Amino acid sequence: MRRLCPTISELNAFHSAAKHQAFTMAARELCVTQSAISRHIAALEDYLGQKLFIRKATGLELTEAGATYLNATRPAMAALESATAQLMSYGGDGGSLNLSVPPTFAAQWLFPRLGHFKRTLPQVSLNFVRYQHAHDFATPHEFDAAIQYGYGNWPSANARYLIGKETSIVCSPQLQAALPPEHPARFDARHAAAAH
Repeated sequence: MRRLCPTISELNAFHSAAKHQAFTMAARELCVTQSAISRHIAALEDYLGQKLFIRKATGLELTEAGATYLNATRPAMAALESATAQLMSYGGDGGSLNLSVPPTFAAQWLFPRLGHFKRTLPQVSLNFVRYQHAHDFATPHEFDAAIQYGYGNWPSANARYLIGKETSIVCSPQLQAALPPEHPARFDARHAAAAH
């Protein structure tokens, strides 16, 4: 039966050779011989049916296919390294949680509650990653979970309500006097979106 993906040794050799642009440096990094790196790269190129490197006198250069493949396989290699490190660190119990949180929310609401989190789940390492407001959780992100403002109706997300945010409309007495006489509820409903 034909395997559906390259071996880890082939991928490691490819990523290391791409990083160093030399088989010799890749061999040093992976503690193998230069010929082993060369064999892994040849096997990978044969398997993919594509040349990944252009061999030059000054070193290696990625082909267009090689650059595309490198970018496509980086997240998978990073995920494998992360999963392996977590299992080795926690023995299968716990792990890490990469969390994306708005900075102000983190400072005012989340950080004061971290003590309770650590007492409840001491085996989980909490890592804060760069905040980004995601709209579609079906696509991969650098976080495992996110706290973000909204109604919670994001595709492919399991959202839970944490806390609300009240807004008030404030204006000067001069502006209020200049406004047409209206019922306050109508004013609030019409202008509330602008206050967020």
